[in-house]
Amino acid sequence: MVYSHHTWMIGTLWFYALWRVVGWILVVTILGILVAWIVFGAAWLWNAYRSIKGFVDLNNNRAMPVQ
Repeated sequence: MVYSHHTWMIGTLWFYALWRVVGWILVVTILGILVAWIVFGAAWLWNAYRSIKGFVDLNNNRAMPVQ
């Protein structure tokens, strides 16, 4: 069970990092600043959802679904 949670959180970290890099690339292009803020916001919401879901399932002794 703990292995599935570690895998879940590592996947969350790398996917969040990827979208943060995409957002910063958009910021550098100046035309994409508005789009970058949307990307940052969506990435933050997605990260918050995955983190909270992982902690709730860990607290309830449930394994995470296979990705």
